[in-house]
Amino acid sequence: MNFDQAIDRRNTESFKWTLYGGRCPALWVADTDFLSPPAVVEALHKRVEHGIFGYGVIPEGFNEVVIHRMKSKYDWVVDADQISCVPGGIVTGFNLLMRCACEKAARSSSRRPLIHLSLIHLFAQV
Repeated sequence: MNFDQAIDRRNTESFKWTLYGGRCPALWVADTDFLSPPAVVEALHKRVEHGIFGYGVIPEGFNEVVIHRMKSKYDWVVDADQISCVPGGIVTGFNLLMRCACEKAARSSSRRPLIHLSLIHLFAQV
């Protein structure tokens, strides 16, 4: 990956570049300003060429990979029943967590950085 290559994301329907009118810091975690790794692009091409899109299943062995990674990277002991996959990624997961943890119309706070889109969506539905 080339982190030194400048990618102009303006006029590409990028939320952050549209929101901030081209004066956006390129430090967002989930909306990057560098090219995706070739292996990711290749995997996406293969999926698009397949032509069928639908709901997938969690691959066999997924929990074992997560358990091993948590132990080897962080020395955390995680049981398979503690792992829950959330469709849609971190924003959806944060939204679901807030819905489960808070009563309707409850207030909550979070330290920055904050995934503000999930909160906008969450509070817009209260």
